[in-house]
Amino acid sequence: MRMRGMDKRAIAIGCLTGIYSGIVDGAVTPMFGVVSATFASYREVEAGFEIRSAEIAYFTDVETDRVLEEWTNPYTNEVLPVPISTLPATSARIGADLRIESLAPEIAGVQFSQSVSQPRVTSGEVWFTESIVALKAASPTEPAFHYNDSTVLRARITDLDKHSALAVRSNTSYQSVVSWRTWLKMGSHPGCMVGFGNGLYGVSIDELPPPWIRATEKRRPEILTDPARILESHSQQSG
Repeated sequence: MRMRGMDKRAIAIGCLTGIYSGIVDGAVTPMFGVVSATFASYREVEAGFEIRSAEIAYFTDVETDRVLEEWTNPYTNEVLPVPISTLPATSARIGADLRIESLAPEIAGVQFSQSVSQPRVTSGEVWFTESIVALKAASPTEPAFHYNDSTVLRARITDLDKHSALAVRSNTSYQSVVSWRTWLKMGSHPGCMVGFGNGLYGVSIDELPPPWIRATEKRRPEILTDPARILESHSQQSG
């Protein structure tokens, strides 16, 4: 939990910068970048912690890191409006067994699981791997959707003083395999996307990536002065 940024602060902040590519018949096509920030609060409960978290992510130009408002799909040549990708505030519980259980109502047709590996010690670092698997069944109007990701958290053993309760900054590495997002308008086009990125847990608001800060100043400036407000949100635009 300290590697996730938990200490006496009200909000723990993380960030990620990465890139998504399309995979069709084994050929890799860079599509767009992503820059995101996560916000979480923690409350100790019996046999674990309750987590409330949210995320705001922007899609960016691969070469310039500029946050995109329009994007040309390389597979269809269609010019598309680019949404802000957000995960609204949700709650979960993590126990001593490292299982993470969502406290949100189940959604019909959606299977979701999230877990954390046992720790591994490598070259003076502690590593944990958080994994998410989400599957949405096909409907008469939409194809099936899958999302699989793994995030590795790494922190130095020397920073993890057992007598301390302070957060320890951890480096993160992210990878995912995901269906085409709906806003790409790929229809039944074969293939999927893969994502790769790197980031940090335990940063301050002013340490977030500059493209994320600039975009948020324009779209959600209140988050920069009071990041706890995002955890009060109940719904956000999603892409």
